[in-house]
Amino acid sequence: MPVKLAVAGLTHGHVWDLLEQWAAQPGVELTAVADATPLLERARSRFQRVYTDWRAMLNAEQPDIVLACADNRTSAEIAIAALQRGAHVMVEKPMAADLKDAERMLHAAQQTDRLLMINFPTRWNPAIHTLLERARRGDFTLQ
Repeated sequence: MPVKLAVAGLTHGHVWDLLEQWAAQPGVELTAVADATPLLERARSRFQRVYTDWRAMLNAEQPDIVLACADNRTSAEIAIAALQRGAHVMVEKPMAADLKDAERMLHAAQQTDRLLMINFPTRWNPAIHTLLERARRGDFTLQ
């Protein structure tokens, strides 16, 4: 059974690379996309369904994962709504426009037992993964 992925917002520049990366994953279905800007036309051909309103998309679809790639304030709203509907969420950095929204997002993730991920570039860097692995093994000592 494929993992259903929906994208809410296309205004964050990293969304296009993320779409390529997710589309290349076996078992991932690009189910739906929502955006109220002309950017929707650029993404239309990749998705089974398109929406101009992310709320309507979340109400109509049941995605397993939601990529929140709108502006920081809206991405926080999207993340909370998606988490509350049972989806795991990846949000572009920064996590939120302010601490209050970040705390609300974290609380929603904890309450729903869903994953909330912030897409920081270092997350995908193989050198960082190797460094962390070596540190966990105890390969480094302070002198």
